[in-house]
Amino acid sequence: DGSSIGRNDVWKYSPALNQWAWMQGNSGGLNNPVYGTKGVASFFNGPGNLTLGACSWSDALGNFWIFSGDVNGSVLASTNDMWKFDVTLNEWAWMNGPGAGSQAGVYGVKGVAAAGNLPPARQECDGKWTDKNGNLWLFGGQDFTVNALNDLWMYNVGTNEWTWESGTNTMNAGTTGVKGVPSTTGYPGGRWVYCTWKDLNDNLWMFAGQG
Repeated sequence: DGSSIGRNDVWKYSPALNQWAWMQGNSGGLNNPVYGTKGVASFFNGPGNLTLGACSWSDALGNFWIFSGDVNGSVLASTNDMWKFDVTLNEWAWMNGPGAGSQAGVYGVKGVAAAGNLPPARQECDGKWTDKNGNLWLFGGQDFTVNALNDLWMYNVGTNEWTWESGTNTMNAGTTGVKGVPSTTGYPGGRWVYCTWKDLNDNLWMFAGQG
């Protein structure tokens, strides 16, 4: 919110009624995450107060997913936990991640999904989209040591696994290649990016950012 404390309240807007409804979460205060059992939704679960550019998506069933950002409860720390909000149950489930702040990632092998893979904790990460198969993608952001990232990740909702798809596992790196020519060795430099699109062929486009 305006005080940079972050919030954890979930709201629903009805276009037909032109009205808001407060659905879940607290009305204020410093709220820590309540993890519960991984993969199990509960009314008492929640990601805590989140601020500073968390990644968010909606899946094919209309459920909401959220990853990264700064958890601003009793301790301020970047996160790499994945949460799912079930709109039918009106409940959160902790789906993936270490359940602790400011944790390093596990990149694994590029292009290979694995249960142990995990993007590093990060904030200012709004370079994200959902592809036609319902997979969740993210690019870049700022890691918990304040370095700009250029890693590209895909999260498979069905298997609950991450895949490191492109970019580097080092900070602030990038190579432009030849303008207009796709390449496996060309990728953007590390940045916080907020301006993204997806075209009809499932390609991601992005512009500018800070890095």
